[in-house]
Amino acid sequence: MRVWVTRAQPQAAATAERLVQMGHEPVVQPLIETRLVPVALEEWTTAGALAFTSQTAIDAALSLDLVPALADRPVFAVGDATAEAAHRAGFKKVRSAGGAVSDLAALILANPVSWQGDLVHFSARQPAGDLTGLLKHGGCPARRVTLYETIDAPRSDIPKAVEAILIHSAMAARRAAAMISRHEAQNMCLFGLSEAALMPLNAIKFRQRAVAPIANEASILSLLD
Repeated sequence: MRVWVTRAQPQAAATAERLVQMGHEPVVQPLIETRLVPVALEEWTTAGALAFTSQTAIDAALSLDLVPALADRPVFAVGDATAEAAHRAGFKKVRSAGGAVSDLAALILANPVSWQGDLVHFSARQPAGDLTGLLKHGGCPARRVTLYETIDAPRSDIPKAVEAILIHSAMAARRAAAMISRHEAQNMCLFGLSEAALMPLNAIKFRQRAVAPIANEASILSLLD
């Protein structure tokens, strides 16, 4: 199957590699891209523990050279892929919630606070969920520090002869909704990371529409089997 990969780099390249291993033909044409946001020293040096809700945030922490000073802090990751990325980045104490933002909050709240300082959620400028709000409601001191922002990629045409499109975020879905005609959608399968991610495309009828049972990369790719 010829599959349009719309997510930002470098994650798009990793998705494409997995698609090749599955026997598909990926077309990498991101609809969004990420941009680092400078972080003041005082925003992160007092962190007692860290939370990550995306691999992109871990990539940003690496690019901003934050990892060496924070490698020994406890790290809570939203899912297994994010946890693995944290290990590869150099973090030494990583736990995975294996699910969504609500699962991550539950994991953190189930563990008595054993660190000095706030739990810092490294995230996008506009995160998909309110992790810090959930933690504060549960009595855990937490704050969010922005490491990157997601912006529209330069406008381009729809790839030719694609049979399926992968949507990982609502922002990519909004871009796709502005590009894909109803005629084109009739010949295309739509696979999404979550219902929330696909919402901007709800008015367009695709040949097939499916949502990942679990909001992670392995789950969305399993829809292509």
